[in-house]
Amino acid sequence: MSSPGPRVLFIVYSPLDDVRLQRFVELSRCCRGDVIAPAGQGDEVTSSFHRIGSLGFHTWASTPGRWRAAFNIMRSVRCARRLARNEQYDVVVACGLFWTTIAGWLIAQLGGSRWLCEVPVLPREIVRHRDPTRSWRKSFKGWWLGKCAGWLLARTDHCKWIFPGQASAISPTLASHHGSVFPDFVAVDAIASGAEEDAIVLLGTPLYLKGADLAIRAFQIVQKHLDAERLQLIGSAQGFALLRMQLRHGDAIELIDYLPHPQAIEALRRAKIVLIPSRTDAMPRVAVEAMAAGKPIVASRVDGMASYLHDERNALLATSEDADALAAQLERLLGDPALRKRLGAQARLDALAHFGAAGYTKRYRRMLDDCLADRPGQVFNYT
Repeated sequence: MSSPGPRVLFIVYSPLDDVRLQRFVELSRCCRGDVIAPAGQGDEVTSSFHRIGSLGFHTWASTPGRWRAAFNIMRSVRCARRLARNEQYDVVVACGLFWTTIAGWLIAQLGGSRWLCEVPVLPREIVRHRDPTRSWRKSFKGWWLGKCAGWLLARTDHCKWIFPGQASAISPTLASHHGSVFPDFVAVDAIASGAEEDAIVLLGTPLYLKGADLAIRAFQIVQKHLDAERLQLIGSAQGFALLRMQLRHGDAIELIDYLPHPQAIEALRRAKIVLIPSRTDAMPRVAVEAMAAGKPIVASRVDGMASYLHDERNALLATSEDADALAAQLERLLGDPALRKRLGAQARLDALAHFGAAGYTKRYRRMLDDCLADRPGQVFNYT
């Protein structure tokens, strides 16, 4: 028997790994319908289907190259039209910007459905901070993508934002647009508290956007006084070349290539401190995962970070792009075990109280109802 609730089509921009799949397992409790997504590149299977609860999952082998987005739009529309032959969708949800958003618009127009977009980033800032290069082409690309995003999102029926102010940061015209504000799904209930204190850990990719170079500079300042500490930078090896240029002889810094999600969680659970000096971040999943593991966090005060990490309550915040401020907060935590314990304990309480699966599912169902009723959405209030 299908679960009650609206019939929803989710269009996902990337392959469904175990972490993304868990989100839809939870959403199957509040709606019914289908999830369509490209499979991993190199997959020889042209299409596949399976069902979990009230949601069916449909994938196709993606194609590399410059026409990938157009191919994905075409396959999404074709798949959606086939699935809607017997019953139209109430809401079409584009999970991410650009090709999924365009596909969502086309499908909603053809089927008379409501059109909702989940917005996970600030597109202009993502382009600006993805790597350290600076050029007029890069500046123009960021400006153009920001303008395109604002134009597309203004035509949706509803948007899901991650933090207050995200809409106006993309385009002032979106400030009054119907939208709901709440954090993305993180499986906090499955993360056990970690009592071990091993290394200082930064986890994420791309490493420059996540501020790994700032973490190195801050650690080198602190290391002059605390030789026994270690810093682990865990991310894609593609960013290691620039980071190695910063390293000095004797630095207790490890560069670790991509870890599967279970191993990444274990690295967080063993951490003494989790560093998140991102240059832009709507809401880093690693922050909520570190909170659930009961770890003290030092993070940059940027974008949505301060909406979920509260200075002196469950984390210490530093000015963005300021290695000296980051070092000061890091040194403060390293020298105060009682403060580490207090911040970590409060972080875990906050994660379990505010970011659990039940609350996420309830907020998502409310957003779908608001979209269908053409109402302004609710803003998640985490205090």
